[in-house]
Amino acid sequence: MKSKQIAQVLGLVTALGAGCTYNAGYNALENALTNDSALRTRALDNIESTAGNVTTGHSGLNELTDGKNWYGENTLTFAKKDSKQSIAVTAKGVQGEVETMIGVRDTALIEMLGGYGFLSAQANEEASNLTVFYGKPLGKWSIELYHSTRFGKEQTHWTEVQANMDLGKHFAAFGRIEMPDFKSRYATYMLGITARR
Repeated sequence: MKSKQIAQVLGLVTALGAGCTYNAGYNALENALTNDSALRTRALDNIESTAGNVTTGHSGLNELTDGKNWYGENTLTFAKKDSKQSIAVTAKGVQGEVETMIGVRDTALIEMLGGYGFLSAQANEEASNLTVFYGKPLGKWSIELYHSTRFGKEQTHWTEVQANMDLGKHFAAFGRIEMPDFKSRYATYMLGITARR
């Protein structure tokens, strides 16, 4: 790339970023060992950008099991500045199979209940999805519940319950249970360490 082209690209990036404010939310890397001796690595990232009266955001959950089995859930949000409701577009993928849904996300009710997280309702031509994520700080501890119900040809459920214990500003220990369709015999249990900013 010629220096003139580089200057043009830098100028465009500067212009797009002018007047924007950025907020890097919760960003973390979790590493855990499951009850079947698998290594689970989960990356969580969150960032928001506000320009004028519009806030856009990205939240991502991407994980590998034993370094090969990939799952990803990435959401783009668009909202009026300082609004608790947003338009949400989510792409979920498992081993290259990707499904996209669009809908709404709300954080007001979760905040009213003294926690952090969101409620979301999304759909596409084939299915719809309702999700709740609720976290509650309890001193050095926090408890988190994630539940998602998919309505399609079949109704399916996915539930996660996680307990976190602070180990200083940038680290925490955690234990998590993951359960499909409320069937405890298929549940996965894990213990691990979180590195966070």
